[in-house]
Amino acid sequence: MALPPLYKYFDARGAKLTLGNGRFRHAKPSDFNDIEDFTIRSLFSEPLEEAGRISQNFHEILYENRHREIRADNATLRKAAVIQHAFRVILDAIRVLREELVNVDEVALELDRMSAFAQAQVDDFNRQLQGYRALYVTTEFNSKYMWDNYAAKNTGAMVRISPLYEKDSKFKLFKPVKYSERHPSLYDHADQFVFDALFGDRENTMSEILDRAIYSKTNEWKFESEYRLAIPIFEHEEAWDTLPFHPEEVDQLYLGHAMTAADAEEIIAKAIRLNPAIEIYRPNANGNGDFNRV
Repeated sequence: MALPPLYKYFDARGAKLTLGNGRFRHAKPSDFNDIEDFTIRSLFSEPLEEAGRISQNFHEILYENRHREIRADNATLRKAAVIQHAFRVILDAIRVLREELVNVDEVALELDRMSAFAQAQVDDFNRQLQGYRALYVTTEFNSKYMWDNYAAKNTGAMVRISPLYEKDSKFKLFKPVKYSERHPSLYDHADQFVFDALFGDRENTMSEILDRAIYSKTNEWKFESEYRLAIPIFEHEEAWDTLPFHPEEVDQLYLGHAMTAADAEEIIAKAIRLNPAIEIYRPNANGNGDFNRV
């Protein structure tokens, strides 16, 4: 699906560097204005005492999924297959479960141990996320807030980014940020943890968790209408902060109304050298916020 028009705001120095070098700076999560950005808040979204029902709901989850294959690698959890079989074939399965077939407490206790381990993994997961680099843009055209806060009170510039799909542009990987009341948790609730431990596809689960962590912000930032391009730096890779782009992908340049004449001249020259076909706009002289093409 095609992306909406995407805009990036800079101060004058950022515009000169980006247009002069043909490279966008990708920020470290620690540089973001929200210090909890790119983080998983906790193991569960619910209070820990509520999450304590892992053992209580274990039977119900198994019963509801009695025909589903258990995919857990954990040997203790795989014993739950015996309980599943009981639910499928024995009418009085609960009695058999309690008295004859298997020590359910052993499996439930293993889930409790796993939840404690997963809680410790939240911190490790958050540390790994700091290895990402992100380019953040907005769908907000000519936003007063963006001009004031990201373009140094209108002394900077705004560019439009148009991904070249025919050149397999990395910009086609931009995704919208989802806004919610709180930062995401590793699992929405304890029942989801139990289900994933027994039946989940670990690779898909981790991908979903990554997406929640990377493309989430709290509602206080909703007005920014942000899109992100997030790229991991793997252990064997050298760290980087900038990446090149196809010059044609920056196809419009808008100058801030408070930009100095010297900055405007330099930025326009760099933009034309980068992409001779770029459209350049200056603010309308009447100060109504409109632009005129140069």
